[in-house]
Amino acid sequence: MLPKSRRLIEKRDFDRVFGEGRTFQFPAVRVAVATGQGRYGIVASKAFGCVARRNTIRRRWREALGQLAAELPLNLDAVFVVKAAAGSLRGDAVREALRGALAAIEKS
Repeated sequence: MLPKSRRLIEKRDFDRVFGEGRTFQFPAVRVAVATGQGRYGIVASKAFGCVARRNTIRRRWREALGQLAAELPLNLDAVFVVKAAAGSLRGDAVREALRGALAAIEKS
């Protein structure tokens, strides 16, 4: 898992990234990116159902993000919004979705 210093936690930080940042669409995830301190957050919408299901999905994606910590840019804050179609992804599939999104973001 990412250390607390590398995670977006407060609502105002999420709002800043969504308000000031650029948005990228990918098959499994939508990513909002803004310049910042290298912090990251995961969002799962109510489309997934009950809070327990959303928490499970956030935990899965946060764990995968932590495993990619060395590849994360230090000058960007990003919020990953998991799409409903990607709710069943696990392990390597989640890491590959994140890796693809990060690679596309770094190119632009």
